[in-house]
Amino acid sequence: MMQVLAALCGYLVASQGRPANWVVFLSLMAGGAFFAAAGSTLNQIVERRSDQLMSRTKDRPLASGRMSPLLGWIWGTFLFTGGLLFFLLGVNPLAAAISACGVLYYVIVYTIWLKPRSTLNIVVGGAAGAVAPLAGWAAVAGTVPLSAWLFFLLIVLWTPPHFWAIASLRADDYRAAGFPMLPVVAGDAEAARQMLIYAVLVLVVGVVFAQTSTSLSPASTLAALAVGSYFTWKVVRLNTVLKSSPQEKISAFRKVFGASIVYLWICMLVFSVDALVKGMVI
Repeated sequence: MMQVLAALCGYLVASQGRPANWVVFLSLMAGGAFFAAAGSTLNQIVERRSDQLMSRTKDRPLASGRMSPLLGWIWGTFLFTGGLLFFLLGVNPLAAAISACGVLYYVIVYTIWLKPRSTLNIVVGGAAGAVAPLAGWAAVAGTVPLSAWLFFLLIVLWTPPHFWAIASLRADDYRAAGFPMLPVVAGDAEAARQMLIYAVLVLVVGVVFAQTSTSLSPASTLAALAVGSYFTWKVVRLNTVLKSSPQEKISAFRKVFGASIVYLWICMLVFSVDALVKGMVI
């Protein structure tokens, strides 16, 4: 869902809130949903054995045995091919290439290579989840300008603190599965320290993106500043309670996770609505 909304946001901002071609728009949404589902399916095929060791994922279809790996490959290939066809026939080759590469990067670079080997897994692998707005821009202009790359960078920087909050709360799961997530390997204190660095960068890049985009009004800048400050404050608060009771620490990580979701969804919603309103006025 997040990837589809990110593609929608990129499309609306790139088109200045005036989607002139509904075939392109609908193909982008449908193809984006197919690609997102394909990535999830292929990821679960690769990780089906480790998913069995984690309480959060042991009931997934492949991990639980409700779906065979062969059927998973068939379904994942169908979804990937469907997404590719939607983009090639309804959008353009650049958007298709960007989205297809995003799925392959997620499965090969993140899931297969980085996730089981390095604490940088989500730092580098997070780029896979950030390609959706690039496809949205490419669908409109056939190019990927600086604004699109700023949005891409925003999601790349947002991903580590968002995911490390989950990894800390589910540390036993990741430890059991053998995944070297930063909170598991380096501890909560180091994870919280790095999360603060990323939260500040998210705040800055979000404001810069909103401020420099010609499709957005000052309302988007204020929204990015407000929710970015809220997110950063929750991470600051996390760093101050690490030596408190375990309950307070767990609560703080949960609040950071919630704040990260609030940040991205509000930013994308405000950016999208702002572009639509500005397009109607113009």
